[in-house]
Amino acid sequence: MDVVAWRAANVLAGNPHNAACVEIALGGAEFEAKQACTVAIAGALSASRDNAPLPPWSSFFLRAGQRLRISEGDGARAYLAITGGIGLLPPLGVRWLRDGDCLSALRSADWARQAGRLLCNPFTYHRRLRFLPGPHADRFDLAAFCAQPWRVSPTSNRMGLRLQGQPLHARASAEVRTLPVLPGTIQVPPDGLPIVLMMDAQPTGGYPVLGNVLQADLPHAAQLRPGVEVRFEQVNMAQAVTALATHPPQLCVMELDGDWLAERMQA
Repeated sequence: MDVVAWRAANVLAGNPHNAACVEIALGGAEFEAKQACTVAIAGALSASRDNAPLPPWSSFFLRAGQRLRISEGDGARAYLAITGGIGLLPPLGVRWLRDGDCLSALRSADWARQAGRLLCNPFTYHRRLRFLPGPHADRFDLAAFCAQPWRVSPTSNRMGLRLQGQPLHARASAEVRTLPVLPGTIQVPPDGLPIVLMMDAQPTGGYPVLGNVLQADLPHAAQLRPGVEVRFEQVNMAQAVTALATHPPQLCVMELDGDWLAERMQA
């Protein structure tokens, strides 16, 4: 869902940027280290090790038996990376993790040296999503769409963010021919309450398409918790191209000094 946080967690852990991570939504997750390892957390949730708070966007050492807890934060999601990568077993498939699941770490030779790293430029999330008008934009009052704050519905999920607010009224029939959709597509169903499609979006849809959220703003959309307000801003193609040129952002990692690392590894 949040490409920036996913990549950052892997960079902090010393992994390839596209290695598998655990995506954690809204907190409430707890992990116990069966063996000593280095892990990294990135995103907008809070983390603690044996109840001691951990700095955000960082990597740290876990001794066998220590517990990592992920709890509520400013956003909706965080990503857990293990140095060396996570060995995905075929029975795991794509289901949610359950109590008692064990994740195997593909440990690398320098796993201990990846602990004690911080992101120099942690990503700052905002609640204003930029969009380009879509093929059915002329059916709706875009000024009204941008003027009001929309609230994220509790029924939102990885397929889409459902929005609550003053319904939009279409100037023409709400029926359209089925057309391709993608993450970021803003659909308007007959009830007038928009849906922003997300990473698990279907390939086609039959609702009018008001617009498309910029790819650069999808990580911000991924961090919108149910109940928070979000606003939309219409932009032109030149602005969209400029935004895409800096997405994903360059990630700068700071190595903390050896004394700090030795202290943390003994903690």
